[in-house]
Amino acid sequence: MFHRTSDDDFNDMGVLRLDLKSDCEKSEVIQEILCLFIPSAFDLFDCVEIISKVPIYAVERIDAVQRLGFNAKEY
Repeated sequence: MFHRTSDDDFNDMGVLRLDLKSDCEKSEVIQEILCLFIPSAFDLFDCVEIISKVPIYAVERIDAVQRLGFNAKEY
């Protein structure tokens, strides 16, 4: 994760990248991992919003991030 400074719509956002091996791509595992750092990420990365790419075929990941309150936006 990192703080993104730019001259576009994503300025001052925290950008999340999560690389997992295939057998960890389960909603429960993803939620468990994200719950470890999401609560403190806003302060650590000085952001009010966190963004991440989640492909439409990644159904387990989509389920996990939706359960954690992320909303889908297309850019």
